Amino acid sequence: MTKTGDRTDIGMVEAARGLLVRTVELHDGRVKAYHIVSPTDWNIMAHGIVARCLATLDGHDEAGRISSAHPVGNAIDPCVACEARAA
Repeated sequence: MTKTGDRTDIGMVEAARGLLVRTVELHDGRVKAYHIVSPTDWNIMAHGIVARCLATLDGHDEAGRISSAHPVGNAIDPCVACEARAA
């Protein structure tokens, strides 16, 4: 094995559902750490697009918000199973 030293690399690509980011940290030519932030992570985070869209449903009555929430989540990121319930 050729030793390449220590380095950190980052890769980003715009995927079908959003930004995909990966970082890799190498030490003596071996992977020391590897992290992925998937489009799903960006979409469902606290200030992500799903949360922002759901916040716009506030003007509807509770039954309307519940029935609208499921299609919103599925339209943005079908890889995430979601369930809407009254709080």
